[in-house]
Amino acid sequence: TSPSANSSSPLVALVGKGVCFDTGGLDLKPAAGMLTMKKDMGGAAIVLGMAKAIMSDPNPMPIRLRVLIAAVENSVSGNSYRPGDVITARNGLTTEVLNTDAEGRLILADALVDADSESDPPALIIDCATLTGAARVALGGEVPCVFCNDPQIARTLQQVSSRVRDQVWWLPLWKGYAPQIKSDIADLKNIADGPMGGAIIAALYLQNYLRKPTKPTEEVDNTGEDDEANGEEGEELVDGHPPREQTPWIHMDVNAYNNNGKPGRPKGGEAQGMRALLAFLKEHFGDAK
Repeated sequence: TSPSANSSSPLVALVGKGVCFDTGGLDLKPAAGMLTMKKDMGGAAIVLGMAKAIMSDPNPMPIRLRVLIAAVENSVSGNSYRPGDVITARNGLTTEVLNTDAEGRLILADALVDADSESDPPALIIDCATLTGAARVALGGEVPCVFCNDPQIARTLQQVSSRVRDQVWWLPLWKGYAPQIKSDIADLKNIADGPMGGAIIAALYLQNYLRKPTKPTEEVDNTGEDDEANGEEGEELVDGHPPREQTPWIHMDVNAYNNNGKPGRPKGGEAQGMRALLAFLKEHFGDAK
């Protein structure tokens, strides 16, 4: 808990992908593709850095923190998971594994289920992950892409990131791609059949592990604009409870590594997007009064 927070303060859940080394598993990466895979825990490092910064801030935010690190190694052994396996997540959803090198979304899925707790619901979930090469193809290695189910949060984060010169870029949760990860033998597939839109596909996969909304939510179209919410006052109860929207969620797909050194940005691991997220949290939740 932040020093200025109490039991009624909003809860922020931070989730990090911590693949300590990624060989690709049985769908083995080529040798050149493994050389930097010690950085596949970059999302976990960013989340831990955020937590440390929040807890040590002399003017702390009035929030509670929950930090979840999905820490694994994706390697080859006698009990490695295999292409064609069906895996069950904590919320009961099943996934058909088409590629063992798309492991990050599988471990984040369980962490997101845990983060979106019904007993202590968070005000915001942020996950950070070195998740897809497709994000790098789209934006290069220096600009993390973000996905968000709340358009206003997404806009504010992108504006704040420009202001603090730690740029992130909002990409759409384009639901038209969701059928591409439907499986014939499970609820979901961990990759689509084709190579297009990989970063969006991964984000859509992760969104399945947030609790389902019981009221209409704002939809994000392919322009990044939002439609009007459909909820109205006086809505009927759902299972005896007021209808709720999906928990606000930010997913950051980050490189977390500088392939070439620049002044102030040496070659190697970097907490890309961390300053932007911290500045956003300050703006969203405010300082202690």
